[in-house]
Amino acid sequence: MRTIKEYHQGEHFVYGKKNCMVLEHMEDGTLCMVLEEDFESAFGGNNNFAESELRKKLNGEHLDEWVKFGAVKEDFVEMEVDLTANDGLDDYGKCRCFLAPRTCEQHRKYRKLIPNPDELEWTVTAYSTESNKCSYDAYLVTSAGALSIIYFSCGVYSANGVRPLFKLNPESLVECEIEIKTEWDNGTVEDAISHLQSAVDTLNQIDGYEAEMSITLNVIKILEEKREKTIEE
Repeated sequence: MRTIKEYHQGEHFVYGKKNCMVLEHMEDGTLCMVLEEDFESAFGGNNNFAESELRKKLNGEHLDEWVKFGAVKEDFVEMEVDLTANDGLDDYGKCRCFLAPRTCEQHRKYRKLIPNPDELEWTVTAYSTESNKCSYDAYLVTSAGALSIIYFSCGVYSANGVRPLFKLNPESLVECEIEIKTEWDNGTVEDAISHLQSAVDTLNQIDGYEAEMSITLNVIKILEEKREKTIEE
């Protein structure tokens, strides 16, 4: 395990069982993003994130669940979230929270780092504001990574995914991300050896029992799947 301050922009890591990425080191902490997320929710009754159902869920039950899986509540640094609408109206001001979807501005800033979502996902940025008689649409990120308003959807009432941003204090401990490819369409024993060697090479660069155990279990699983497939054939 390493502290988050030792990671570079764009590097992946595991925190509380979630795959995450470093977006930027800042004076008060490191801005990060969850990369794989099964959480989805309606935005709420209007497009003001400060008042939204989405904000309450992310910073309530969702954060509590993450803590159960290993995140440390004290690691999180409260973020200031800019709720300026895409048309420039700033009626909604700013809010503070630990977890939030990215703004359209943040999406553009870090776009080169951010992988496309599998499905539509929320930003916090409103299309316009209630003072402009437009309180039911917030921007979404499409599966192509583009920002869009989906006019045929149900606006803020529709349920969409979220890969939230969060900020960690510099001394927060996180795990290295481990990836072992498991494509065995034409796999051979030589392939298995190659995968195992890849795991060993990775272990040589990592300290920590948990990471070692994770790699070992993944390799065993791969070899067992290969063996079962061979028996069936």
